[in-house]
Amino acid sequence: MLFNFTLDSIEEIEPWGEPPLQSLSWFGLSAGTYHIKAGAHELFRYSDACVQYLAEKADESEITPYVDYYVARLYEDILSILPYTLEPVPDFLLKYIKQEMDPENPWHNVCDEWLSRYVDKETDDEAVWDTFYNATIWTEERYLDTGYLSPAANIQIWSDNRTITLEWNNSEKKIHEIPAWSTEKWRFTLSREQYLQEVKSFHDRFISAMGERVAAVAKDWNNPDIQIDTDALQNEHKFREQQVNDETLNIQTETDWETVMQAIERIESEMM
Repeated sequence: MLFNFTLDSIEEIEPWGEPPLQSLSWFGLSAGTYHIKAGAHELFRYSDACVQYLAEKADESEITPYVDYYVARLYEDILSILPYTLEPVPDFLLKYIKQEMDPENPWHNVCDEWLSRYVDKETDDEAVWDTFYNATIWTEERYLDTGYLSPAANIQIWSDNRTITLEWNNSEKKIHEIPAWSTEKWRFTLSREQYLQEVKSFHDRFISAMGERVAAVAKDWNNPDIQIDTDALQNEHKFREQQVNDETLNIQTETDWETVMQAIERIESEMM
């Protein structure tokens, strides 16, 4: 399986807020661990040295090597970028999205440097900002958001006309000079059909597990110190359950690639 997760037991989940105003929502009840198994590599798995450091710091004999957060966050982020993931990047732009994985000179840094030439002049030229936006937003839309982690992971998911690619470079991501992630740099490809099957599998397994959790809470929740609106919980679960289907899974964006290329050409010509 590409997307893997384990939910914490309900009793172990930390509620939100401070006593006596503590609560849990559908999102909060998804607390657990998760990772992406990309072939022989695992994304969102901390390096052995990092795990040992964190265990010593927490004074624990064992600590999970995987990200310990809300599984709903990964689930939502994978779905939110899916329309961009499925839209093929034209061959003539592939070198720019691949350049984003270059820690020494990512494409976004080139654009930032170009923009600074105008910002330093205190210009408010709308065309400048449009150029910057068009040259960069299409790569940002294919990034898997991990800004909630410290350090974040540098992961892109994009496609050409043949395959879906998961590409990452975490070589610069460290915790107290210790490499944070177990797999620092690699690229994993699979067919579009396989990727969609994996996303659908993630949805089915996660929603099923959360459905059992919602049913258990609605039936037996008896902790007066932690408020849960069971009606709202059940309604939200029903909405999320119906959110993903064959139609929504196959929605693609329609980027104006000609405008993107024009913006890139302007930046490159002025950076020479």
